[in-house]
Order: sequence, then C-alpha cells, then structure tokens
Amino acid sequence: MKFFFPGVLLVLVTALALAGPGYAFKEDGESCIKCHNLSEKEMTPILAKVNMPAAKVIDIRMSPIKGLWEVAVVNKNQPFIVYVDFAKRFITPGPLIDYANRMDVTRERVEALRKDRLVNVQGLPLQDALVLGKSEAPIKLIVFTDPGCPYCAKLHGEMKALAAKRADIVFYLKIFTLVSPDPKVAQTIVCERSLALLEDAYGRKDVPSRSCASKEIDDNMKFVEANGIDAAPAVIFPDGSVQLGYLDAASLEKRIDEAAAAKKKAGKGGTVGEHSREAGQ
Repeated sequence: MKFFFPGVLLVLVTALALAGPGYAFKEDGESCIKCHNLSEKEMTPILAKVNMPAAKVIDIRMSPIKGLWEVAVVNKNQPFIVYVDFAKRFITPGPLIDYANRMDVTRERVEALRKDRLVNVQGLPLQDALVLGKSEAPIKLIVFTDPGCPYCAKLHGEMKALAAKRADIVFYLKIFTLVSPDPKVAQTIVCERSLALLEDAYGRKDVPSRSCASKEIDDNMKFVEANGIDAAPAVIFPDGSVQLGYLDAASLEKRIDEAAAAKKKAGKGGTVGEHSREAGQ
C-alpha cells in the first residue's frame, strides 16, 4: 500500500479546521462526538472505493486530531491505520506525527496492532528447519530468516549468544527469500540443511550451488504471505506473537520470557511448542 506524504494529512486537517459546524466540533470547542459516528458497515464501502474491498475493520476510535476517526484495518493479513474525517469525505493513511514529542503516532499504533496479532503455527512442519540450540529445550521459537538479509545476520548473532546462555531456549530457523539477491544460496542451505552454510552466507562467504527437490522455501513463502509477514527476520514466539525485524539479545530474551509466560497462562494449543516436536536434529 502506498502512503501519502505528511502534507496530505496537513491539507486534510486544514480543511477540517476551516469547515463549518457540520463537522465534529461546536463553536465553543466542545467535543460533539455524540453527533457523529462511524460504523464498520459505513467503512466497508469507503475501503472498497480505495481498492481495499477485502479489508476488515478491527477497531474505530477517535484520533488525537479533532474531527478525525482512527480506523484500524487488516488487509491481506496486514494491520494498518487510516484516518477518516467526521463528514466521511476524506481518508488518509497518515503518517500522523506528534512533532512536540517527536513520535510517529501512526507507526506506534500499527506496532501495537502487530504485537497483539497471533500467528497459528498448527500444521507448520519443522522437520526441515535448522536448529539453533538444543531441540529438547522447553522454550521453542520459529524464526523466518533470509540468508541475504543483513538484519537477519545481526539477529542470528544475538540468537546464537542467547542459545548459548539459555539451555531452555531453542530456535527453529525457516529459510525464505524475501530480500535475497540470489535464491540459489538459500536453496543450497535448505538442501544441505546446514547451519554452517547459513552463517557463511551471513558472513558474505561463497556458498556453493546445489539443487534438490525440496519445496521448503516455496512452502515458507506461502506461509508468511498467508500470515501477513512481510519483513525479515520474523520471530514467532511461544504464544504465537510475532516480532518483525532485529532485536538485541536482552530485548529478545525479555520478549521470549513474556511470551512463554503468556502461553503458560493461556494453556492454548497451536503454539510453537506443540509443533516443534516434529523437527529433526
């Protein structure tokens, strides 16, 4: 989805400020939210008109700007935010910037939506995954990683250090090619099932080419696309929550412990632990 420049939102806000009392606020500045509402039913045709007919509205709330609704939407398993004015004539994805606090309000909200989203790994085979740590470790994570991704290489170092520190944590590495310039490298790593070759690729060393009948990469790409994973690396925690991008070892460990506690408290199936038993050495 293409995003407008901040100037587009500025124009929209200016239009709201110049608008007559038909918008959301009385002349004395008091909020008139009771006079205006926006329902999921009303948003559906609006989204259809901007080429998102399959998008699902998950939340509607007031934005920090008077006269604008903040609408949380999921489209093709991707959460994002759009802003709609009270007259329901204008729509923009932002970004909405709180310049006083130097904060991208839109990004913060999207990150919160991503953190709340859970991925169901039921049926995801791990027998071809590369294993970093001891497979019998009770806390198991799935990591989708790309041999050509610098941040994947950076995260790999953090995971390796954490696996050495914590015998109760194991990472199952699923290879995909989101940014790799040469998919043959990824295919060789999968064919050889070699952690050493993956680390060679991260170190920009030559990796010999080898082909095999494995459909591991294709299946991994289908899984991430179906689950709205559009960045590398992608870590799926024991409770099904997802982290896109790099984390340092301390932040990763904290997230892992929080997710493991959440999984234990919930006591639900369909999590990493139940399916990692299928993985080989």
